[in-house]
Amino acid sequence: DGFNDVGRLDREFAELRAHIAAAERHELELGASWQGEDVYEGRGGYDTRLGGPGSPAWTREDTLIDRREYRAGYRWRFRRGGALSVRLLESRRRQIVISQLTADPSSPFSDLFPRYRIADVIDWGQVRFDRPLGLAWRISAGVEGESQRVEAVTVADFTGSIQDAVDRVKTRSVFVKAGRSARRWDLDFGLRYDDDAFFGSQLSPRATLRWFPAEGLTLRVLGGRTFRVPRPIFSEVCCGQRYQRNTSTRAETGTTYALEAVYQPSPVLRASVYASRTDFDDYILRWTGFTTEYVATLVQTNVPEARANTLELALRYRPVDALTLDGSIGWLDFRARGPALTEIGIELDPVNFPGVKIPFPIPPLDRIPFQPVRTGSLAARWTPHRRVTVSAQASYTGTMLIQRYAPGSFVPVAAYVETPGFWQVNVALEARLNRWLVLGAGADNVTGRLQNDLGDPATDYNWGPLAGRSWFLNLRAELSR
Repeated sequence: DGFNDVGRLDREFAELRAHIAAAERHELELGASWQGEDVYEGRGGYDTRLGGPGSPAWTREDTLIDRREYRAGYRWRFRRGGALSVRLLESRRRQIVISQLTADPSSPFSDLFPRYRIADVIDWGQVRFDRPLGLAWRISAGVEGESQRVEAVTVADFTGSIQDAVDRVKTRSVFVKAGRSARRWDLDFGLRYDDDAFFGSQLSPRATLRWFPAEGLTLRVLGGRTFRVPRPIFSEVCCGQRYQRNTSTRAETGTTYALEAVYQPSPVLRASVYASRTDFDDYILRWTGFTTEYVATLVQTNVPEARANTLELALRYRPVDALTLDGSIGWLDFRARGPALTEIGIELDPVNFPGVKIPFPIPPLDRIPFQPVRTGSLAARWTPHRRVTVSAQASYTGTMLIQRYAPGSFVPVAAYVETPGFWQVNVALEARLNRWLVLGAGADNVTGRLQNDLGDPATDYNWGPLAGRSWFLNLRAELSR
């Protein structure tokens, strides 16, 4: 039917959590999780370049993924309020991609071979101090550190040539925040300093003012700066896969101003409106730089100046205790500003990630791609009995721009296309059988809505549902009750 069906998906998951109250004011949390995911007979590349007989077809690609996370946290609560907390995280991912280069059964290149191996390790830690000063003031301070190490082994093509590369990201941060509360207002303000080993540093101020002019009404004004560094990206490059970082990409900074009004006269009704504007310098955009027979080479580049304007409305209503209704709608206008971006540099053959930068032209960029211009949601939660809950959710994703590819070798992407908007509906039922057991059932994507370009090699972006209607039935045991 033209869709890129996955022949088999094996997924296993396990998680362990422990909460230990070592003393009256000392708490320790430990956790570990493991997820294995093996995809067989998945889509590899669009096989026209090697010219197999018959109509073009998708080549096969198997992906074997192993993810592990280890978490630890410690919290010391002070007698007079506040706490000292320490949080640590290590995330490990190992991935093996097994591919074929042609779908032609008579071709020697149809054999599956290990094409790509990756080991990705992320370490993160934070130490934070929070303390009230009297009844009106409060302070917070802390330090953070994050490092990412990516080791990628690429088999470039069927000749077996191998490229091994290692990349690292190291960021250190320090932050301090103070706040003061009064009868009709509340103020938080602070500074954050981020220093990256490769992309420089920035001092980012932030402030939030909440004002309570009347009973049930809250007005919030906020402003601040953000700092984001480019990460390595997983990419196809013609006849092989590898991790790439475009070393000419610069760190992104953003300045945000926002206003929010919340009206909640009682627990029955809550209404809010939120408006914001964010001005970006060197906005980091990940997209396809060029294609070879529809095989995309992903790159990161900077949009010199961009602006995102947002507006969101939300409403919650409880006509009776057993029924809760929620709705929201959002608008986004995200556009490039200032000097036009007319070309991007692609590092085609990285050795330990830096490489030779080749300029490729791009179509004029006005609206930022991959961002829906409208979003919305509707939800209902009904509890007819204290042991039974029925819920339904409908989410709307509006139109967005994605890239469209053309056949040929080293072809710059020269067109944008607009996706249609769509709704996705899910329903669920949960019933408590006894003190320990909970029965769940439901359906996801009730209408069976599917992304309508899954069989089109000229687009390769997941903007809509990838699977049709599905049903589930589960039984959950809660040993802590």
